Amino acid sequence: VDQNRTSLYWVYNFYSNNFLGDVVQSADTYGDKVNSYAVKTAKSTNIILVNKDVVAHSPMLSLVSGPSLSKASSVTLPAWSMTLVIIPNDGSPMTKQTYGAKEMGIPVSSPL
Repeated sequence: VDQNRTSLYWVYNFYSNNFLGDVVQSADTYGDKVNSYAVKTAKSTNIILVNKDVVAHSPMLSLVSGPSLSKASSVTLPAWSMTLVIIPNDGSPMTKQTYGAKEMGIPVSSPL
């Protein structure tokens, strides 16, 4: 049955299962090319990054708790993709899931 689901279903599934919790402030320095959204749950901080650009970007993620920086890591965002980064509260390694042009079989053209 899963093979009959459309790309729109998978985008909805990605957000609806991972964007639950208290919305927290997020910011990025890529203008309208990359958007960031974050929520805090009982177990983790989930960050969704949407790369609307035709080229990949590698932002540095910083998780700030109070006055101190608690985690920092770089993550690669493929062209035309959304990436979920889950940073567990218990200090376990972060996990990453990506869904985008590659997974949907959409060719990514080079910038002019």
